[in-house]
Amino acid sequence: HPGQAPDHEVGVEFVEGFGHDRGGDFCADSAHGMGFIDDPVHPLYGLGDPSWNGQWEYAARIDPEKKRKITQGQHPYAGNPAFPQQKPPRRAGAPYRDDPNRPDPTRSYSELITSHVYPEIIRKVQQYTGQNPRQMNPQQLTMVMMQAMQQATRAEANHRPELEQAAVEVVLSLPEFRDAREAIEAGDLKIEAHLLDPQAMQQVMQRRIQGAAPEGEEEGEGQQMQVEPDEEGEEERAELGLDVPQIKGEYDAEAKKRRFVNLLIQGAAINKNYAYHQIADQLRAIDPNILTTYGKLMSIAELMYWMAPEAAFNQAMGAGEGGGGMEEVEKEEDGTYTIRASALVFPVLIQELTKGLYEFLSHNEDDPADVRKYAYNKGDTLGGEQWDIMKGPGVWRHLNQLVNQANGGELMGKIYRHLVTLPTGEFNELMQEILRETPRGRQYIQQLVTGIRAEEEGRREESRAFRVIRSLRG
Repeated sequence: HPGQAPDHEVGVEFVEGFGHDRGGDFCADSAHGMGFIDDPVHPLYGLGDPSWNGQWEYAARIDPEKKRKITQGQHPYAGNPAFPQQKPPRRAGAPYRDDPNRPDPTRSYSELITSHVYPEIIRKVQQYTGQNPRQMNPQQLTMVMMQAMQQATRAEANHRPELEQAAVEVVLSLPEFRDAREAIEAGDLKIEAHLLDPQAMQQVMQRRIQGAAPEGEEEGEGQQMQVEPDEEGEEERAELGLDVPQIKGEYDAEAKKRRFVNLLIQGAAINKNYAYHQIADQLRAIDPNILTTYGKLMSIAELMYWMAPEAAFNQAMGAGEGGGGMEEVEKEEDGTYTIRASALVFPVLIQELTKGLYEFLSHNEDDPADVRKYAYNKGDTLGGEQWDIMKGPGVWRHLNQLVNQANGGELMGKIYRHLVTLPTGEFNELMQEILRETPRGRQYIQQLVTGIRAEEEGRREESRAFRVIRSLRG
């Protein structure tokens, strides 16, 4: 039925959401996927999708200014040294698989990942609503989304504690978070997950945006997030040495790295939007229609990031409105870490927990405090977040696919941590190599997977030897 996610598609949603390699080709699937779909595990297997024509006429729902920035290379990552401007060389001039006479219309890496992500969002909206989103105006889409939100919050109202616990278990059950689970078991990491009513969620968002301190903290100690980064005062500029061009350049390089790391974090989280299918039976026991309700909510919400003008989005988020969730990672006095995630509904809570865990994996104790503060102030903005949500999923899927091709999918958490804690210059260079699929980039991923496996095996051998010695002594 077009308005409901059939059971046979549940597994597909789960697989696609986590980016597991299906033996396919990210770049070929990106361009070809807009034509005839021949991937047998795709929900639209065997059907044509004429929406992608290379002239962007299909993109009736993309805000014109955002579309212009993507096509003309004026998006926020255009000057980011970790973000490729060119797509992988093997895709240059490559034809569609279904039409050898028709060239791949994408002209840049930005367009390539857009061609992979955006039409899939359109398909999901149609799958869950039973309507063609191109024939719905923004008001109609918003109404469907808000109705789904209300239905979801009503269904969850009497089940919040069990759903909070379930969200943590869903995320920690993923192979990429094995180390996080071990850190929790060792007492080095704590997770707090909260489903909040709309009023409480808005208060949490406003407190974060306005920089107000949580209860029990002094004013100014709260984690603040601006729409756009603050400019440094004269005293701070002098203290950091920002009037010296070389020093300013080094600080700005760290801020750009932080922007790209945010892109990856958001991409990982958005790709978990349909992870709720993992506990489908438990959710159906709460409400038989809740999977479809969640599908409507999550697919339209993701579409809205493409549809909404930047200024309107920034204004709403700057006022603490429209936010469905948030997370923060805090280092406690005893040296342990706590991830606090809050959301209005269960699927968003999974998303926020994922963000929190990847934020935890991103933390590098070797970063000087002043550098980290500057980078986070410049990189963690609500204005940048909407682009992270638009572009991040495609970049993350591409990276994930390359890791899967090296048979390292379950090591994604460790691979991510290794990459983002590299020195900035090396990080930028390697991300370019990896995402452009150069021989060096592929070799680096393969060697990284091999090295991590060898290290894990060495630890297992050491543990086995220790147990043998202990038994002999006993």
